[in-house]
Amino acid sequence: MLIAFLFPIFFYWSYLLEIIAYFLLHQKFKILKIDLKNPVQLVLLCSSTITFIVSVQTFLPKTPIFFILVSALWITIFTDLSHMLISRWVSLYLIPIGFLASWCEMTHITFQESILSSGIAAGFFMTINKIFYRIKGHDGLGQGDIELLACIAAWIGALGTWVTITIGSTLGSILGLVYILIRKKKIKAVPFGPFIALGAIIFSN
Repeated sequence: MLIAFLFPIFFYWSYLLEIIAYFLLHQKFKILKIDLKNPVQLVLLCSSTITFIVSVQTFLPKTPIFFILVSALWITIFTDLSHMLISRWVSLYLIPIGFLASWCEMTHITFQESILSSGIAAGFFMTINKIFYRIKGHDGLGQGDIELLACIAAWIGALGTWVTITIGSTLGSILGLVYILIRKKKIKAVPFGPFIALGAIIFSN
């Protein structure tokens, strides 16, 4: 009964997040249609809905502030999958809110851990990316991915970030392999942001 009640609420919230994602990309509002013939849109909306339903029964009652983070992560998934872009409004600019939440003891990490984890994550992945660029001649991580990881670290700490990367990398590798096997062609570019976001959501739950 509870799921039947929550599903339409969070489905339309997920739909609203998709509209917000469009606004952040294009700087204008547009009422997007829910296309029942578009399996990708339906899968994303239903996946987002299920995520919120699970979250509201697991960690959100104890840490309701994480509703902001989960919503931001789903906006990231929408924007990165559609345009391979991550808005700073749901990554870089969300870091101070993570700091404030930890300061107010609204998360499970301390204020010091939040700051240190975010700074270390940003520095570490920027360094890794520069090394990768020197070796391969192109970036391994986009600036948006680095800022997203710094944001996640500010909210869930160093351990959470490491688990997030592990989960995200595993999911990305599996889905990439499935894509190659089905389409029988190499993938030129893969947005890593959605997998990072999913990893963070899974860790939080």
